[in-house]
Amino acid sequence: MRRLSVPGRIPPPMEGHLRLGDLPHGPDAITVNSRHLSRAGRPWFPVMGEFHYGRYPAEEWREELLKVRAGG
Repeated sequence: MRRLSVPGRIPPPMEGHLRLGDLPHGPDAITVNSRHLSRAGRPWFPVMGEFHYGRYPAEEWREELLKVRAGG
């Protein structure tokens, strides 16, 4: 049987080590730390995707794009 131990104190995320994101003083600034992206000071996990037009018949584009827009 394996034993898993969790440290009693989790260190705060590192900040400023990557030169990515916006300047932090903007109202809707996107910044990055060692754990996640932040948007307007709150953790933010963007969801993204893509649609390959060349792989679908043109008559199905509208339905598929509506699915993408709905997040499914």
